[in-house]
Amino acid sequence: MDKRTFLKNFSLLSMATLPGVNALSNIVEEYEHIPPAELAADEDFWETIRKGYRIHPDYINLENGYYCMMPEETMSQYLQHVKDVNYQASRYMRTVMDQNQQEIRNRLATMAGCSPEELILTRNTTESLDLVIGG
Repeated sequence: MDKRTFLKNFSLLSMATLPGVNALSNIVEEYEHIPPAELAADEDFWETIRKGYRIHPDYINLENGYYCMMPEETMSQYLQHVKDVNYQASRYMRTVMDQNQQEIRNRLATMAGCSPEELILTRNTTESLDLVIGG
């Protein structure tokens, strides 16, 4: 699966799981007909991407390996989810969390073209690598 197809499918997944989130989908639709090499040089495209982030004006962050900032729209949805989980507390963890995780796993598996049993969701890269190293 190429990056463009992944982003398009991911944006559709986002729209299905997070009502009101459609900026990525709109960007993909607007630029999907442009060849990647041409798009890479399109300053309007990059300005559109940049507008999604709240970036400190005094410096340019070129190191995404240590910390990669989230787009504002993603952060807003993330914070709302954390607030919802905090509001429901242990009831969410005991009654809804597993169902939500399975639903997301099923959608991601469909997008990746595999079965849900072949897909593992982890919290971060370190946890993923630890699973691989541990066999």
